[in-house]
Amino acid sequence: MKKIKIITLSIFLLGISSITTSQNQAPELDAGVTIRQAYCPRTQIIIATDFTITDADDTGIDAFSIQISSGYSRSSDKLFLTGTHLTINEDWSEVEGKLKLTPAVGTKILYTDIQKAVREIVFESSSNTISGEKDFSFTIGDANYLPSTEHFYVFESKLNITWTAAKAAAEIKNYYGLQGYLATILSEEENQISAEQITGTGWIGATDADEEGVWNWVTGPEAITNFWNGTFIGSPAEDPAGTDRYSNWNTNEPNQSGNEDYAHITDNSVGLRGSWNDLANEGGGGGPYQAKGYIVEYGGMPGDPVLNISTSTSIYIPKIVSVDSAETCANSSVTLTATVSEGAIFWYDAITGGNLLETGNTFTTPVLNNSKTYYAAASPEGCETSDRLAAVVTVYAVPIANDPVDNRVCDDDGDGFYSFNFDTDTTPQVLKNQNITDFEVLYFNNLSDAEANVAGTNITSPYTNTIAFTLETIYARIHNKNDTSCYDIVDFNLLVSALPIPLQPSPYRICDNL
Repeated sequence: MKKIKIITLSIFLLGISSITTSQNQAPELDAGVTIRQAYCPRTQIIIATDFTITDADDTGIDAFSIQISSGYSRSSDKLFLTGTHLTINEDWSEVEGKLKLTPAVGTKILYTDIQKAVREIVFESSSNTISGEKDFSFTIGDANYLPSTEHFYVFESKLNITWTAAKAAAEIKNYYGLQGYLATILSEEENQISAEQITGTGWIGATDADEEGVWNWVTGPEAITNFWNGTFIGSPAEDPAGTDRYSNWNTNEPNQSGNEDYAHITDNSVGLRGSWNDLANEGGGGGPYQAKGYIVEYGGMPGDPVLNISTSTSIYIPKIVSVDSAETCANSSVTLTATVSEGAIFWYDAITGGNLLETGNTFTTPVLNNSKTYYAAASPEGCETSDRLAAVVTVYAVPIANDPVDNRVCDDDGDGFYSFNFDTDTTPQVLKNQNITDFEVLYFNNLSDAEANVAGTNITSPYTNTIAFTLETIYARIHNKNDTSCYDIVDFNLLVSALPIPLQPSPYRICDNL
């Protein structure tokens, strides 16, 4: 199987003349300290600011390519050279996602000039919805390199070559001692770099010649690996983990139309770029099914040398995954939290522009008395084109519990109890000028229940005092209906006093002494 590694922006070397039996010494490349960068959408970024290249036996090369090797969007992505480079011509291929550098004078570009140029290569995307990662490869010559497999891919043009001849031709090629073979394509990103982003269509290393309808990779380190069974109404084979193996057959392919036993990259005129079809060993004759060459892959074979010709950096487009809004009471602060796909989070006070308030996963607001919206962004600080997600802090007013008068009544029946109507007598006093539609007043027998506001612990009106002729304290809690944690409490007293009974006085007699 191919060696799968999570490597992004990769920089490596492939000499045009090196895909022969010549064993030229490989150069050494280093991406430096800037190995991973966050990208601000719809802006420009230098992709390898610290790139270096050294070679013990050469001073230059006749061509150099910089390619978006994975995550390429043909409609929006572009690479270009900035600065002044008098010895270099540049040519951007939209089809391949590749920037080619060739000599403007002489037959070679000096490595020193290449190093200077690579440090000024810029990536730019015009997409409003750019996401994920972009991988780049830097190559001497025209080969494609995929960081995740650490393999190289080259299209060899050879009109009307048969599949068997292409297989034999691929296996005698080498790159710095790496043995070539017809390409085996195990993933979508490998299909993109080896089939879609290539200038020609051609043979790949799959066949069902040994058993009709059983499609196997029969070349390279994957030989023999079954990946598809049947015609276009068939199904993918599973790997040992039970996962469907990758395939990219064109519509109604494979169809076994005339003993077609060999896999071929489809001509763009009859299908999606990079899709596959089955052909006879001689190809499909003229037109879109004509065999125009073959794709050679290098890497992963037993006995291959260990090469130190690649390095890696990356750009990624961070996204805010989630951001929490919050509610709070007036005259308080709240801590907001956000999560990001990768990198830092930047907090602002406006959806565009505004002030940078904090960097980090959390942001504690100042004391607030009104609702306020803050914004979390994932792109680099000051990025004006990134999406900012709103975190709304809703601030609710804290009511004031105004002091009501004590409720004192005289007992008119001698039992010491009275039915008090808080709703009509006390609530208007607690509210005073506050709106009853915003606030609610509840009554409790003790302070702890009033503070906790536990459901069912409040007393209802009308309320009858519990102990005759005894002072009883009631606690009135007023809170905001939208957020009951915004509250105030005041107490008042109830007292039922005994009605005095007048005694009949004795007659009062007095003598008149006048």
